[in-house]
Amino acid sequence: GTGTSELFDDYEEGTWTPALGGTATYSALEANYVKVGALVQVKATILVNTIGTGSATTITGLPYLNGDSMAAMNIATMSNSATSVVYVVGSIGANSSTITMRGLTAAGTTMTIPNIFGNGTYVEMSGSYSTVT
Repeated sequence: GTGTSELFDDYEEGTWTPALGGTATYSALEANYVKVGALVQVKATILVNTIGTGSATTITGLPYLNGDSMAAMNIATMSNSATSVVYVVGSIGANSSTITMRGLTAAGTTMTIPNIFGNGTYVEMSGSYSTVT
């Protein structure tokens, strides 16, 4: 190209640890990320064994703070949620490394923050966001 910025010097791959906090335990927990410049692509698989005192609505541990006003996590697969929902998405607020689960129940007309995680909840998710610069 003929651009003035052609140096590719910011690439990173790694793992991150999603957590519900408290005394939650997991039967399976796998998460990784790829960072290219300010763009971070993340994915995670979580199978909650016991929720205990863990959060039913948030996941912490993203590898970088979100620099956008809001970013979304796509939910590829979910089973055994604590609340029956017909649609679920994760959102990451500005300057945050926490995913808040938002959902729509069959009777609902607006997205809320229902309890998603409980004993045996399984979630596969992915998404991308820009880091704080």
